[in-house]
Amino acid sequence: MLTPHPEKYPELANVKQINFYIKNVTMDSSGHVTNCSVTAKVYDDNFNEKKHQGIAEDMKQAIIAVHPWKIIYLNGEYVSYALENYIIPYKFDY
Repeated sequence: MLTPHPEKYPELANVKQINFYIKNVTMDSSGHVTNCSVTAKVYDDNFNEKKHQGIAEDMKQAIIAVHPWKIIYLNGEYVSYALENYIIPYKFDY
């Protein structure tokens, strides 16, 4: 699901790594993510960095689809136990 399919993202065909940055996570009481912000930074062979909104949106939908996340109740709201300000590195071996 998170591989850079050439038919969907041909510009990611030679990407060596994607880092997903997750912020502003909101949750409900049952551990479902209701919203979050995801930024994707893609890196080529020379580690040149570019942002990619399409793959970031795919990761956001994947995070929302996974449930339940571990939550805690803090200062009157439900928060993710380990998802806020999380970086997911994703490497490709071509």
